[in-house]
Amino acid sequence: MVTMTVTHSRRHAFIYTGLLFCALAYAAGAGVAVPSRNDPEIVPRTSPELVEQSVEIEPDVWLSDQLEAEGAKVIWVKAIWGRNDDHWYDRWEQKAPWGDTSPWYITFPRIIWFQNKMVAMFTERNLPHGDGDAVIHVLTSDVNCEEWKTVAHYEIDWNNNGDNSTHFAPTTDGRLMLTTLCSMLPEGGMAASFSSDGVGWSPLKSFQPLDPQYGTVGQMFKIAWHNGSAYGLSRPGVLWTSNDGLNYQPIRVEIPTDGDVGGNETASTFQGDRWVVFSRSGYVASSLPPYTRWHVNKANSKGPHSFGGPDVITLPDGQVIAGSRGSGFRDLGGRFGGHMAVIFRYDGEVLTPLLGFETGATMTGYPGLTWADGHLYVSFLRDRPGRDGWSRSRGQFCLAKIKWPDIHTDQVSLPPE
Repeated sequence: MVTMTVTHSRRHAFIYTGLLFCALAYAAGAGVAVPSRNDPEIVPRTSPELVEQSVEIEPDVWLSDQLEAEGAKVIWVKAIWGRNDDHWYDRWEQKAPWGDTSPWYITFPRIIWFQNKMVAMFTERNLPHGDGDAVIHVLTSDVNCEEWKTVAHYEIDWNNNGDNSTHFAPTTDGRLMLTTLCSMLPEGGMAASFSSDGVGWSPLKSFQPLDPQYGTVGQMFKIAWHNGSAYGLSRPGVLWTSNDGLNYQPIRVEIPTDGDVGGNETASTFQGDRWVVFSRSGYVASSLPPYTRWHVNKANSKGPHSFGGPDVITLPDGQVIAGSRGSGFRDLGGRFGGHMAVIFRYDGEVLTPLLGFETGATMTGYPGLTWADGHLYVSFLRDRPGRDGWSRSRGQFCLAKIKWPDIHTDQVSLPPE
């Protein structure tokens, strides 16, 4: 195991500096553009030599009596990045050509099943919180999720809280959209990249502001596509729509949250034509076309719970499944100390917690959700045993496969229209 001492850091600083100069020289000689603030777009780089082998792990799992009675079962949980100290340091040293020798923090793992492959994404950044440098990694695997290939990475400047804006969104024309908050591009703000197969990605381009009343689109969180258009929220709860994912027009209404943070950390999905929004505060809002009248359920915002980094999807049978960081849910299982990734079912007016994975430290969890081969897959960030606090920098990107119960659409309780 490598021990991080002052001597270790100084010795490797020379190595990393040399790697940086070599990388820059190679890029210049090969005609590969090094990203800068003057570039109108950020071209993704490929790293086909980076291949990860996942390993099964056994985190503590809480399964509700209700979900167990419905026949649910956790089939496996795998670490697909950051298996152990030696592995993490080895891979970090191999990936160091961008030249920073400080610890890099892994944040917000995302997962989606797309074009018969599992596509994963996570961000490494040089600060646990705040502005700084970041690298977004995109990996792919088959449905067994045993071998992961890095197909692209984006080197970007990072705005505070930008990782909450990094999401996948399948478009209605068969592409996959990647969104993030990026200050490096000339216009700053949100940016998007697209892929037809999850492997080859277009350059990252800024969203275009179009409305003088609301100004720029600002920080937008998980977008959902429906009937050829993209829909999403930005702070402070402004609703936006776009027909190409890059040029957005405001919907002339804001979700009535009565002083809540509104658009801060939200995730969108569609249940038929119903637009459902899950908020960090615990609010669930829903609306039918033309999305100008909203029903807001505030019951879930009561209590000490935190719904940080929310995600939400609609299953083929109509169930709306949500996930979030589980700070405050000490009553679930009674043994996680409040640090967990929690999975809920949205049933009418209630978000019912049904499943939890221990994550071991603050600022972990942040589950991502996708559906494939008749199973629910949950990605989450887990601190390794024996670490705490910001040590998530060398934590584990975990993925769980779950046998989830089928519920017919007519059994799914919907909120009032």
